[in-house]
Amino acid sequence: MNKLESKTELINGFNVLTITIPPNNSVIIEPSNMIHMNGKLIVEPIVQSKNNNFFSKAYNGIKRTLTGNSFFNNQISNHTNENLQLSVGPLLIGGIIKLEIQADEIWRFTPSSFLACTPNLLVSGNVNMFKNIKGVLGGQSLLYTEISSNDGNSGSVWISSYGGVERHEIQMGENTEKLYINDGCFLGMLSSKNKINYWDKFVKVGSANGFLKGLLTQTALLLKIEDKKPISENNDKKCIVYTQTLNIRNLNNQIAVIAQESVSSGGIHIGLFGGDIKEKYRKYEEKYNNLLSQE
Repeated sequence: MNKLESKTELINGFNVLTITIPPNNSVIIEPSNMIHMNGKLIVEPIVQSKNNNFFSKAYNGIKRTLTGNSFFNNQISNHTNENLQLSVGPLLIGGIIKLEIQADEIWRFTPSSFLACTPNLLVSGNVNMFKNIKGVLGGQSLLYTEISSNDGNSGSVWISSYGGVERHEIQMGENTEKLYINDGCFLGMLSSKNKINYWDKFVKVGSANGFLKGLLTQTALLLKIEDKKPISENNDKKCIVYTQTLNIRNLNNQIAVIAQESVSSGGIHIGLFGGDIKEKYRKYEEKYNNLLSQE
């Protein structure tokens, strides 16, 4: 089976991912991110799961929904003898990366970052709130999209970010390195490999330079990637982490401020007709009362 080919290009300043699907091949995509596709391609709803039964599929679909994806993914198939293309785009303005997921790896990503993957990968959700609570304390998410192999072979996944993307390889073991990630800037990481849980072993929450100073510098609680107990058996391990350059919490906070200002002023400042609706209504009411007084 031929491999999927892809290219990411800027169109009027926005990233667009175009995937070429060879004959007798398919790709799994998040439905809401598709821009357009060749009309000869076939679209089918699909619910993936490790165990191919109703309850397993339903549970996996619910987990995906909780982590920002659709209950159903779309499987786009090419049943022709031609190479056919489709295009997808990020939810927010940002970058697009392609990763190779090995058979013994599990990766986690922030909600709504999944774009597409080869059909042999499983798109699920990590809803273990007890283990993920440190993500929330560190200014990140409580729930995550999880990607792993579904057939024992490697596959490709395309992930989108808010802003640009940076890759970090943090050395563990006796010479451990440290990476501190600010609110909302965590994009994803290699969560598990060879049955070693990197999220449990090497991720914690803490301050950059003491809690009290952190309160003044807004670094009291950060997501920290480091070896908690540096030992020689971890010398060959590296944490692979991706960060995004824009803080999605800042965007959420700004939207909340704009919404609050609109509510407190009694109208929408920039709406369908422009201006403040409440003020326009007051002026129309004043004109109407003047007309009545003249009669």
